[in-house]
Amino acid sequence: MPLVLQGKMLRFLETRTLRPLGSTKEIRLSLQVMAATCVDLERRVAEGAFRRDLYFRIAMLPLVIPPLRDREGDVRELLESFLKEFAMRLNRPCLQVTPEVEEALRHYAWPGNVRELRNLVERLYILRDREDGLVRLGDLPEEMLEPLPRECLEGTREGGLVQRLDDYERRLLREALEEAGGNRTRAASALGISRFALLRRLQRHALE
Repeated sequence: MPLVLQGKMLRFLETRTLRPLGSTKEIRLSLQVMAATCVDLERRVAEGAFRRDLYFRIAMLPLVIPPLRDREGDVRELLESFLKEFAMRLNRPCLQVTPEVEEALRHYAWPGNVRELRNLVERLYILRDREDGLVRLGDLPEEMLEPLPRECLEGTREGGLVQRLDDYERRLLREALEEAGGNRTRAASALGISRFALLRRLQRHALE
C-alpha cells in the first residue's frame, strides 16, 4: 500500500468518515476493521515502507497465525472441510483420500499456505476422471510427492528414484545443519520447515 494511501486509511480509521467519489459530503460509518497481512509489518515500519502511526492503529489486538507448514495437525481438518465445501458447491459426492495422500499433504511445505490447499482440493474435483471417489498419490502434483518418507513412495515410484530422493533430502539436512553451526532452529528456518519437522526428518535419516 503506497504511503499516500496509508495516510488516507489512517484518517478513515480515526474519524470513521469518508467522502464517496464524486460527492461533496462526508458520511460516517459504524464498523469494525480486521486487517491481515503475510509480511512483517514491524520490519516494514523500520524500513520506512509502512507508517508507524497506522501500524499502531491497526495492531490493537494482534493475532499471529503460524503458516500451514508449521501446523501439520491442521492439514487434515482443513482438507476435510475443503472436500465437503467443494462437494456441496459442485454437487458431487465427497472425495476421500488415501492414508498415503494424507501423509504426503502433512509433509508438504505449503508455500502458498491455506489458499494452496484449498486450490488443490478444487483442482482434484475439476480434474476428476474416475468414479471411485478416492484420491491417490498419482492424483497429486509431482512437487507434493518429493518430501515424502520412503515408505510412502514405495510402490508408486521406481526404487532408484526413491533412494535418490532420500539421499538428496539427507544431503540437504546435513548442509543446513553445517551452515547453521548445528543450530537446529536456524537450520529449520533455512529449509523453510518447522523445527518439529526438521527433528522428525533427522530421526528418520539417523542424523540426530
